[in-house]
Amino acid sequence: MRALALARHATLLKRALMDRRSPLRARLLVVAMIAYVLSPIDLISDFIPIIGWIDDAAFVALGTWLVERWLPAALRGPA
Repeated sequence: MRALALARHATLLKRALMDRRSPLRARLLVVAMIAYVLSPIDLISDFIPIIGWIDDAAFVALGTWLVERWLPAALRGPA
């Protein structure tokens, strides 16, 4: 079940980034989430096991929640 939820969220983020109907703030947040996860500069360094990954996961979870709220209902539905 979690794998399905993860796939649904990934599809939602891709749709928010690629679809012209999505608000600019949702697109910018998706870009910021990708940049933060890939950036070597973190709030808590990834060299610290577990704790270093938690801040990345929390940022992505909060960002995904916000993007989902900001998207119009037509973009939130199944592809």
